[in-house]
Amino acid sequence: MWISPEFKLYIIKDYQRLKKDEANRLAIGWDAKRELSKINYRIHTDAVKEFLITPTLSPQEMAYTYAPEADILNMALFGKTAAQWRGEKGISGKNKIRRNYEYR
Repeated sequence: MWISPEFKLYIIKDYQRLKKDEANRLAIGWDAKRELSKINYRIHTDAVKEFLITPTLSPQEMAYTYAPEADILNMALFGKTAAQWRGEKGISGKNKIRRNYEYR
């Protein structure tokens, strides 16, 4: 079956337009989910600080108590720990997974 070049170009352009519209609609949902996860993460970390970190612990003990809880939250939100994410991205240091994670 023969299709004229003009019609083929029209189909390609319309398909690109539809994909762009779809991406824009999904981007709004992605941004809302990201904001919601940031807010919930703050609530969870504050609860860890309030109920699991006691003033009697040394700073090192506080870090040991807080780190596994933060990793549990990262596993729930992202499916990986911050250390795993940094290893995959080849990032060293204390780069934050929640600030830089790509959902898409």
